[in-house]
Amino acid sequence: MVGVIGSDRPLSGLASQFVRFSIVGVTNTAINYAIFYFFLVVVGTHYLISGALGFSVAVVPAFVLNRTWTFKSKVSIWAGFPAYLAISTFTLGAHSTTQWFATEILGVVEVLSQFVGIAVTTVLNFVLVRTIVFRRPVPSVPPESEARKMTGPS
Repeated sequence: MVGVIGSDRPLSGLASQFVRFSIVGVTNTAINYAIFYFFLVVVGTHYLISGALGFSVAVVPAFVLNRTWTFKSKVSIWAGFPAYLAISTFTLGAHSTTQWFATEILGVVEVLSQFVGIAVTTVLNFVLVRTIVFRRPVPSVPPESEARKMTGPS
């Protein structure tokens, strides 16, 4: 498992998930940016539409990799993907708003504005998918070791 650099201590579950989420994010950023760049530069599509296309295409591999590797979730595709897609749609709005703000207000050039949107929405997306789509169910019965602690040795 991923550990702290210069230490034998492994990362906490949350930190480890965020590292894996970020690695998946790098892969999806490459997909996202390739689609964005193609539509912006080759096709000549408006930067916000190009950004939305890049962000939307990357959602499928992101769900698959996050479900199987990042969160090791057993959530069904039929239950998980619609929720993931809803969150992605929400974060797409946040992404586009951030991208517009960076370009129109802060003066970031259009071709770099996609990276600003990606950076801002990464944390938002992690928190939402971890707590809504890939949350671990709370056990109704404590594990056997916990039950023994509560009742004492038999």
